[in-house]
Amino acid sequence: MLLEKIKTLPNKPGVYFFQGKNKQVLYIGKAQDLRKRVSQYFSSSNTLSFKTRKLVNNIIDIDIIITDSNDEALLLENTLIKKHKPRFNVRLKDDKTYPYIKIDLKENFPLVYITRQILPDNGRYFGPYTNVGGVRKTLRLLNKLFPFRSCTKKITGKDPHPCLEFHINRCAGPCIGVINQKEYMEIIKDITNFLEGNTKEVLNSLNERMHSASNQLHFENAAKYRDQIHAIKSVTEKQKVLFKNPLNMDVIGFWSSKSSKATFEILFIRNGRLIGKDNFTLTKITEDESDSELISIFLKQFYSNNKVIPSLILVSALPNEVNEITKWLTLLKNSNVEIKNPQRGHKAHLLKMAITNAEHKSSRSKIESNGIKTHLSDNLMSLLELPHSPHRIECYDISNLQGTNAVGSMVVFNDGIPVKKDYRKFGIKSVEGIDDYSMMQEVLTRRLQHLIESKKSNSPIQDSLHIKPDLIILDGGKGHLSIGHQVLLNLGIRDIPLASIAKKNEEIFVPHFQESIIIPKDSPTLYMLQNIRDEAHRFAITFHRTKRSKVGLKSVLDEIHGIGTKRRKALIKKFNDINSIKEASPIEISKTEGISLSLAKMIKEKLNNSNPS
Repeated sequence: MLLEKIKTLPNKPGVYFFQGKNKQVLYIGKAQDLRKRVSQYFSSSNTLSFKTRKLVNNIIDIDIIITDSNDEALLLENTLIKKHKPRFNVRLKDDKTYPYIKIDLKENFPLVYITRQILPDNGRYFGPYTNVGGVRKTLRLLNKLFPFRSCTKKITGKDPHPCLEFHINRCAGPCIGVINQKEYMEIIKDITNFLEGNTKEVLNSLNERMHSASNQLHFENAAKYRDQIHAIKSVTEKQKVLFKNPLNMDVIGFWSSKSSKATFEILFIRNGRLIGKDNFTLTKITEDESDSELISIFLKQFYSNNKVIPSLILVSALPNEVNEITKWLTLLKNSNVEIKNPQRGHKAHLLKMAITNAEHKSSRSKIESNGIKTHLSDNLMSLLELPHSPHRIECYDISNLQGTNAVGSMVVFNDGIPVKKDYRKFGIKSVEGIDDYSMMQEVLTRRLQHLIESKKSNSPIQDSLHIKPDLIILDGGKGHLSIGHQVLLNLGIRDIPLASIAKKNEEIFVPHFQESIIIPKDSPTLYMLQNIRDEAHRFAITFHRTKRSKVGLKSVLDEIHGIGTKRRKALIKKFNDINSIKEASPIEISKTEGISLSLAKMIKEKLNNSNPS
């Protein structure tokens, strides 16, 4: 039946779906000629890899989507792989969106802000930045150097009063007519040159303006330009310049050993400067996939997600569809893109550096996944005198600010590896004021009651809270341990070991030991316990900040005319905190249910004029 269906497939470009039982999508691929490509899977099993033979044996049905071109098929293939996550496709784990700095040139007085969305508009995008904290710092620095506006109001130059930003020299005041559009565009030109790495042009321009102001006896303005010049020189001295030419390129190295994963390292070079790096993992690979195939898969999945594409991409192996992928990237970028594999010179050196980093990341991942289990079994069990190896460890921490917005965190590690889907957050309900012990008591009681109820009902495990831990660790000292021990006794639990770890001297406390345990500072076991404790602390702090920010966001939104309960909840649900809305453009905010573009601009203006969170 399948062979008959294949004969009816068109000789046209498109995407094909191999389906298994219950229409489950097993594999998605694209083809220049659908009939020819699909028939290759069924021609001769002797030439197929083990993985492909296994796929073919599970195919029950075939579906297709015909496209106008091979380029369109390539783009659609990646979109559908991300949507369906087919079992037999090699996939990019944890695909990310990066923050960019955008200059919105459609405005007469352009806005400069952070966004993660690349739109086909008249904006200039700079990035990607791999650290959102770093890009926020860059934007704050830009605002100190070049006083661009942060409000979204319509600029007429006739406002009676400026906002606070003008008074603290963070805005040049176009709203009150202090500068006109031409003068404001000089600021935007300086920002553009600065972000492009053309600091020499910026400094020359500022020097000219400083001397001009001085000659006209405008000494206050001359002093401002002088301070800007000093600040820019101070910043640029710290930046690592790799190329004298303003090159924009991504350097992609990868490492795969005899496992089901390949690790990729990317160096982002913009205007000759290294602005960031990141790593990714391709999962579900086999020994049948060549280096060229893996690079091909990675490029298609990485660049299909609305990323700013550089004009040059260096790779450790040329993809097997290099011409096709180059053409596709050129179409996405709307200008020429080159893919190269340099063998000598500075670019080859950078490529080698990326490969070395990928290998290091891959090796470290293996050690984390294999070696820590041994440390757990051999060291922790004997150290704490546990009845068996603690495979599942849960760690708890409390976070609050003077007793307000108090929260508790539960993180889970399985054989030393964080299991983030099992993490849980607790908003403190029964405790008021500063009382860490009572808060810890509440969190542990609530968590363990779920375990008890699950055992009583004898129902299948459906939640992390229904799984019994092999060891509970509390972030704290003797007092926290005493509270935890009392909770276990009150609930009649005698078979879950308990320990606490105090930050001051990294002492370990357990109920049946009179003295604390001091582990050597260079011990992998101590490192693992610190890692677990620090992760619980990080998770608690993050939740606490989010909760605090939501309270602040709710307060600010309540002051805006036109924001009722429904709209406020929609905004909080989508953006979580004030900073996320501040970083979003009015267009992005207006995509929230019930928020018009004019209301989005009002929200943006109100938040920009509020105190930073």
